[in-house]
Amino acid sequence: MNKNQTKTATQIGTLFVLPVLLIVFGVIPVQYRFFVLLAITILVTTVIIIEKLTLKELGIRLDNIKRSVSSYFLLTVFATIAIIVLARLLGHNTQSIAGNIHFQYGFIILSFLQEFLFRSFLIPKLKVLTASPTLVIISNGLLFGFIHLIFPNIVSLFILSSVLGAGFAAVYFFRPNLLLATAAHVIINFVAVFYCFASFSASC
Repeated sequence: MNKNQTKTATQIGTLFVLPVLLIVFGVIPVQYRFFVLLAITILVTTVIIIEKLTLKELGIRLDNIKRSVSSYFLLTVFATIAIIVLARLLGHNTQSIAGNIHFQYGFIILSFLQEFLFRSFLIPKLKVLTASPTLVIISNGLLFGFIHLIFPNIVSLFILSSVLGAGFAAVYFFRPNLLLATAAHVIINFVAVFYCFASFSASC
């Protein structure tokens, strides 16, 4: 492992693994998870500025929307159906939308932040560690699943999030577009929370 790869691995461990472990083991209370996510976003933005990553490198682009939209659409449809089927198989309840802060605005913010961190920033970083698209996609999916260990339903949510994360990573790897990834994530996240995945609600 060269110097650049060592630096990248340290960044990934510090920004994507350590915070989750601190929450899982109770060092940071779980109710502060959103503030932890904001802190990570600020640190990632700082790294982006220092390393002078371009907008295109971060997937912030409009030039590939037409050729990418169908891939993100199919991912959204497939993931939505998979979540509904899995929720029925596991006997999940649904939760009320009325008065739910998450449904009012939270899932939109979270979806953008997660795509920005895990696809826009993390995928280019994983490419530094390996030239294998397969390893980048699998690693991205597993790290995405890992952050969901702070929620209830650990096993089912970890598996679901890892698979969905790998799906997003696969599409993003070949069709990098933060706007489309965020739009897809908003819809999928809405459905997942509605069916009581990644929720602390007492009704779930």
